[in-house]
Amino acid sequence: MSQQTPPPNELLDKLKALSLNDFAAVIHRLLERKGFDEIKLIRSSEFARTADLQASYDLTRKTYIIRAKQWSEIVRSKSVRTLLSLIKDGERGFLITTSSFSPTALAEAYECAKDSLMLIDGAELAALLHKHEIHIDEAK
Repeated sequence: MSQQTPPPNELLDKLKALSLNDFAAVIHRLLERKGFDEIKLIRSSEFARTADLQASYDLTRKTYIIRAKQWSEIVRSKSVRTLLSLIKDGERGFLITTSSFSPTALAEAYECAKDSLMLIDGAELAALLHKHEIHIDEAK
């Protein structure tokens, strides 16, 4: 029997209510389903509700730095700049949030990073979890 996926807002509420370790596990599972491997948690901060992961993409062997923010507030451009400072030449990155990005964060990511940084907001995260049939309980 398949699990029903909750509506996007309910799913985001569930993600925000998880412990940071469980939230990071959900992101880990999503990366696996998207074809990433060698996924490891680099660091996490309960205070900042942020987890940093590193992964390789199976097909290209490129290294990705993933910063996942379990936030309710809007992610601002400072978060984009901070992640860009962690990405080395030849690497790419994802900035994932359970909330949304400010217009300046979106503009900065586009202007500074072009193809090396992808932003994933809460709505897109919920859609990806649904598409890849990831249920909150399975990642725990």
